Amino acid sequence: MLDNDYSKAEFPTNTPLGNMRVTAAHEYMHAVQFAYDFNEELWFMEATATWAEDELYDAVNDNVNYLPQGQIGRPGRPLDSRQGVYGNWIFFRYLTERMPASRAGMPILVRDMWRRAGRSLNGLEAVRKTLAGRGRNFAGTYASFAAANRRTQTAYAEGRAQKYPNAPLRDSFALSSSNRRRTSTGILDHLSSATVRFVPGSGLRAAGQKLRLQVRMAPRVRGSKLVITTYYASGRVSVRKVGLNPRGDVNALAAFRTGPITGVEATLVNSSSRLGRVYNDQRAKVTGVVL
Repeated sequence: MLDNDYSKAEFPTNTPLGNMRVTAAHEYMHAVQFAYDFNEELWFMEATATWAEDELYDAVNDNVNYLPQGQIGRPGRPLDSRQGVYGNWIFFRYLTERMPASRAGMPILVRDMWRRAGRSLNGLEAVRKTLAGRGRNFAGTYASFAAANRRTQTAYAEGRAQKYPNAPLRDSFALSSSNRRRTSTGILDHLSSATVRFVPGSGLRAAGQKLRLQVRMAPRVRGSKLVITTYYASGRVSVRKVGLNPRGDVNALAAFRTGPITGVEATLVNSSSRLGRVYNDQRAKVTGVVL
């Protein structure tokens, strides 16, 4: 059932026709989903239905309103949570922008995920196996997605035009010659992330100045991942995944000089798609030390 007029009093953004169109696309996508698996995980159903709105009616962009509810706005809330489900359409946009093969005007990646889900797989398992079939590792892909959400206006095709927000930081520290060490400690649930930013301050202009990131996370087999992003005054961004040892620890170096570099971010990721206490509530600590 659709609203009878989509009045501005109830739907303040977009036109009544635009709102009707994306609602119809969303609900039609649910009908398609039910043909594959009517008893699927809520986050997978709603996130892909909201993703479909923008694929069919690209000019409406109603789903941008939901971004603060999903992992862009709440990176510490699990991707498969029953909260913020509409905002997590951005995960499927991230995937289909990087794997855009399409048929009849729609990326086939999500269709293939639903085909797998219909074969007695849950949504996460269907996503993992579909990515694996395309040579993509789910854990590494999820870590890259988490880091990309800190720079949405360049990481997504419509990010700048639609003013996507950036994921918030867990902590931000300014380091200097007199304040050379700061630590951020927190907990990561499964399929969530936290980013800590270190900014070079006064007295750090020497060529070759370095920042040592001491990262201590849960054992690597539990999904611990680290992405380091360096931001330059020129606008250039350098992103690298850093391997952790089996204990989930690493000491990593990054250039850290006042002037050319505006910040270094450590994105700490729990990429585990498994449930249970051992995979939830994992420690994630990073210490930045100016060398």
